[in-house]
Amino acid sequence: MLCEKPLALNAAQAEQMFETARDKGLILLEAIRPIFDPFLDVVRENLPRIGRIRRATFEFCQYSSRYDRFKAGERPNVFDASLGNAALMDLAVYCLHTCVALFGLPITLRAGATFLENGTEAAGSMLLDYGDQQTTISYSKVTDSIFPSMIQGEEGSIVFDTLNQPSFVRLLHRDKRVEELPFTPVKNNMVHELNAFSRMVRAGASTARYDEQSLRVLRLLDTARKQIGIDFGAGEAL
Repeated sequence: MLCEKPLALNAAQAEQMFETARDKGLILLEAIRPIFDPFLDVVRENLPRIGRIRRATFEFCQYSSRYDRFKAGERPNVFDASLGNAALMDLAVYCLHTCVALFGLPITLRAGATFLENGTEAAGSMLLDYGDQQTTISYSKVTDSIFPSMIQGEEGSIVFDTLNQPSFVRLLHRDKRVEELPFTPVKNNMVHELNAFSRMVRAGASTARYDEQSLRVLRLLDTARKQIGIDFGAGEAL
């Protein structure tokens, strides 16, 4: 089973889903594009070149195609919190997955958010403390941003654009040189997660590392939701 991100509303639900899949001899995999896109390997392989990492910023601000309908008085599903919708779950999940895949779990996480008049969370930010490194996450469904994501080290920075469909990866040297890193984007990078899922099914391979990645991110989302005050109702237990 290939399940669209986020895998569940909370980590407890995901744990139950993984347990059920194992009991039935099935493979359950979260479809989250950055984790399977080769751009992430390019970033990871080049991190040592930028020296000691001090800061990172992950951005995903994208004006929703359905926000104008919401402002006109309609209630599209993407702006209905009772259906488990929030910018945190829809967009920040890309940022958190990328961050955790590269740096692991933070020491602490602090979150804040902006809500619409119907109670749906529409935008927010997070600060993840790694001790000697600070990471910020910015996301929004009601504004656009032209800023890329960036990892800053003492010897340079790595820059890449949209986390759901990256088109470039660049290394900015401290002496101002700009190096295009070897990365060839595809028209639709969902093909990477589909290929990975297909290989795992054919080989009967373990998905343990992907399971743990999904659970780590969902636990961070749980923490952020509690701080922000996002309640999906419908008897959900956190």
